[in-house]
Amino acid sequence: MHGCSIKNNVFLLGNISDAEFKYLLNETELFVYIPLYEGFGLPVLEAMAAGAEILTSSTTSLPEVIGNTGHTVNPESQDKVVQKIKEILKEKRLDGIKRIDVISRARAFSWGKSAQQHMNIFKRIL
Repeated sequence: MHGCSIKNNVFLLGNISDAEFKYLLNETELFVYIPLYEGFGLPVLEAMAAGAEILTSSTTSLPEVIGNTGHTVNPESQDKVVQKIKEILKEKRLDGIKRIDVISRARAFSWGKSAQQHMNIFKRIL
């Protein structure tokens, strides 16, 4: 970050409490998570559960996780990532209905639902 124009706008917090983490997610204007490789993306799901606007990689499993509730971009194109961030930040922040959609989408991935789906598979096999 040194030598970049973003250094005054990006803060590396280190270890924070669960309460601080929850507060930050609730106040997030845009949650950007752009890995080259990702199996599932719990950070994205946590941000969605807080109703955050999401920008993530288009080349991983994450588009399936966010469904139509967020934004994707090719992680290998730095220019497109920057352009997409600017585009999203110029738009109005998520309205209440859109936030509810994001939170509802996150709830589709609960541990309870995952366990039940696995149990159903085991029952069919056995």
